This record gives sequence, C-alpha cells and structure tokens, in this order.
Amino acid sequence: MRCRFFSCLIALIGISLLFLQTGCLRRGYTPIEEIVSDPGKYSEKTVSIKGEVTDVLAVPILTEWAAYKVKDSTGAIWVVSRAGAPPVGEMVVVEGRVKVAIRLGKQSLGVGIMESKRSK
Repeated sequence: MRCRFFSCLIALIGISLLFLQTGCLRRGYTPIEEIVSDPGKYSEKTVSIKGEVTDVLAVPILTEWAAYKVKDSTGAIWVVSRAGAPPVGEMVVVEGRVKVAIRLGKQSLGVGIMESKRSK
C-alpha cells in the first residue's frame, strides 16, 4: 500500500512538472522584460502582454496606424496597431507578433509587437 502511494505521488509530481514546463499552468502573459531582453527568442512569435498604456504615437499620414507603449511591472514595449491607440492610462491585454525592429512611418521603435488583438 505504501509503495503504491509513493508511485502515485511521483507520477503526480511528474505530470505537474510537465504542465509547468509546457506553460499550461502559466498565467498567460509574457513579462515584457523577457521579450525586450531576448528579442531573438521571441522574434516572429505570438505573445500576450498585459499592462498600462503610458505613451501614444500617431502618424498623421497613416490615420489608421498608431503605436502605443505598454508598461508592466518588468518593463515597457511599443505596440503598433492598425486600429488606433487606446488612451494613456488604460490597462490593456495585447496579443501580437514580436518584431525585432519595428517602425511607424519613418520612426524606428526598436523591439515591439504588431497587435493582432486587444482587450481591456
């Protein structure tokens, strides 16, 4: 009986570690500092971030395009959107593809995210 208990316990620990390793138990948001500090790892991959909008950049010629900076507790990153920008101070959840060199018009923004989905 005791041997069976330990076998089940070891199996449960193994399954838990597998879920942690594959990210199934993560909260679902990538810390911005991880993206910025290792952009090559995330380049062209889809990520989700959550944070506060701290800055907005719009290009008058590209009326539907805008960029906005999102800040979480680990750092900040620019997000480029075809749906305009949320107001400064708004909390957002953004899903999009990481780009190592992102631009809005003629302005280079460095590492950023091309927004595919946004919610509050």
